[in-house]
Amino acid sequence: MRNADVKKMTLAAMLTAISVVVCLLASAFSNMALSITAVTGVFSAMAIICLGYKYAWLVYIATTIFVWIFLPNKECAVFYTGLFGHYPMLKLLTERIGKTCFIWIVKLLEYGLLFAIWVLAFRFLSGIWIAFNSAKTFLFLAFFFVMFILYDICIGRLFFALHTKLSKIIGFH
Repeated sequence: MRNADVKKMTLAAMLTAISVVVCLLASAFSNMALSITAVTGVFSAMAIICLGYKYAWLVYIATTIFVWIFLPNKECAVFYTGLFGHYPMLKLLTERIGKTCFIWIVKLLEYGLLFAIWVLAFRFLSGIWIAFNSAKTFLFLAFFFVMFILYDICIGRLFFALHTKLSKIIGFH
């Protein structure tokens, strides 16, 4: 292996370890699991900036495996795997489309599909069917999309700030 590949693999391993530790911290504070797990998206963004997409997906896959193995509270593993771990990579791929309104339509469709997958997974894993005609379900769906839009805006601004700072400091990518 070349020296540059070793440096990239080492940084990917460190980002994976930090992501697992943050998820472990989130599982310790279960009332803040969603917000603390959202921080792990920062490490995926750092992997994209410093290492590129190949290593960023490697960080996501490795972190997913480790959080499912080591976390006592699997709720954080579900949040990381289903929501926050892969989203920075999907965000950048989606934003290559160009037109802002079309980008938001695609993003909302992605998260709508993800919400449907969550509901079906919940149905098959728990045996409890969620009634879509209740006001609570629509309120939860609205909350889910508002949370997604806020997360998208925050991760986008953070991505821009990280890109300007890290590309000067590290200079990997």
